[in-house]
Amino acid sequence: MCINDWRAGRLITSQFNSFNISAVATTIRPNRQRVGIIISVTEALTGTDIVPITIGGILAESLGSFNVSRIKWTLDSDGDVPTRQFVIGPGTGVTLVGVTQLFMPESYLAAGVDQFISEYARSHNL
Repeated sequence: MCINDWRAGRLITSQFNSFNISAVATTIRPNRQRVGIIISVTEALTGTDIVPITIGGILAESLGSFNVSRIKWTLDSDGDVPTRQFVIGPGTGVTLVGVTQLFMPESYLAAGVDQFISEYARSHNL
């Protein structure tokens, strides 16, 4: 990790939400500025708890299966997956899920390396 990684990390903002999925699914709309998303079960799991997560209408993961209680997708490890629409639930045996979304301004995502460094320095009076 280098200092530019830290500089980029400081530009990332986070948004935390909790959703009740006991009876109805929740939808996380697509967002091209989302650079990461973490979906987690906020309660203890039993062997029969399942929370389906679909991406683009296709079942991508299930929280609860194999005792998985947290899933994380990021741009650097999963390509454009975090930018897509997610549908979570409804869950079997699980009522609440936590969702953490990580965002970076489009101007930095679209910038070349030299432009990124220049813009960052200017916006932070460096």
